[in-house]
Amino acid sequence: MGETLHLYMMDGDADGRWRVEKTKSNCYMYKLSRQDVDKSKNLDYINTPGIYFLYGRDTDSPIPFVYVGQGEHCLDRSIEPHKFESDGSSYWTEVVCFVSNDSHFDQGAISYLENRFWNEIKKAGRYLLKNAVEPHKPKLKDYVADSLEGDILDAKMFMGTIGYPAFVPSVKGIDATGHKDDLLYLTTGSDKWKATAVMSADGFIVLKGSIISDTIAKSCPEKVKQLRKQHQDKINSDHELLENIPFDSPSYAASFVSGYSISGPKEWKNKDGINLGSLSGDTTDETIVPADPAPSAPASIPDQPIQDDGTALYLQYEWTDRKTKQRFIAKCKVSDDAYIVLTNSQIRMSESKGLALKAKTEREHVKKTVSADGISAVIHEDVKFNSASTAGGFVDGGSCNGKTAWKDKTGKTLKELIANGL
Repeated sequence: MGETLHLYMMDGDADGRWRVEKTKSNCYMYKLSRQDVDKSKNLDYINTPGIYFLYGRDTDSPIPFVYVGQGEHCLDRSIEPHKFESDGSSYWTEVVCFVSNDSHFDQGAISYLENRFWNEIKKAGRYLLKNAVEPHKPKLKDYVADSLEGDILDAKMFMGTIGYPAFVPSVKGIDATGHKDDLLYLTTGSDKWKATAVMSADGFIVLKGSIISDTIAKSCPEKVKQLRKQHQDKINSDHELLENIPFDSPSYAASFVSGYSISGPKEWKNKDGINLGSLSGDTTDETIVPADPAPSAPASIPDQPIQDDGTALYLQYEWTDRKTKQRFIAKCKVSDDAYIVLTNSQIRMSESKGLALKAKTEREHVKKTVSADGISAVIHEDVKFNSASTAGGFVDGGSCNGKTAWKDKTGKTLKELIANGL
């Protein structure tokens, strides 16, 4: 539901004094520069019981500061000496006063508000609090506290309107509790990584507690590799994020988590399994292609030799692109009547009508990097099938006789191996 606020420039100048109010509210908020305080002392409607916020920025800190205080004469109290300015290193430049127009802010009320505002600003983590000790919180009757909570909501709205998002959570202040309905998830079937994220004004935020991949593929964008190094102090030995980390796009966030090039709009999904692209209508942010051009597909896949370790049979499926005549290889592990197409296998991207539904479904959901020409893709997780033909169809994109397509390192087909008792 919408809300109408009234912003009044008291001096007729955007650089002068401001007042913000809301229809059917008993509270006002005033913003004044330090030099405007003296000429405002005679304004009794400001110099009344309330809360004041002193804003400034230290020369040696990139984070702006705020001091939260209270006073029966709000404006007079704001210009009295404060300890944080005593050594000359800090100097506030603007004061914001939150007061009522019906005198319902008694001593108990302003003490309650001071405590609540201090805690909300600390929780948001966007400003450095100059009063490091939590203000006292008095015990009030329930109906009094409930009424003041309504005033706090107004104050939060007013504060953002005049340019101070002190109550808006920063990247560090965001958590899953306040985003139950708009959380996004990135997972893999093998639990190699499991991440949660939210979109905010500060970017696409991967949340603290997310588990990221412990490996980085060669296809991973160079910027993401640099981000991994930049944030290595925020990742513990279990590959869990110790802090929230912001990204410029969901695809960079997804690549950071998975360790390889991946499409954020396709892979980040809500609790109902709907991907981000469908939720936002955004299909522009696709898989990140590395800056270096993709090399021609190799004749064999490195770091994964085909060998029989005595506990399983390893096979390979070679296929050739019809147009480019490039040769590609996929690898499969046969164990306990299961056919597992292995990580780093190359699959054909085109599909024919004879493709089995199981194979088609796995091709859609498996984590993969598509080549620059769109002909092939390298998969980044093992995929298990119950038959050699379905596994072959998964690789080839169409119908397949798995018993003749899959071969061992000597060139014998699976059919021949079965005939010889494996």
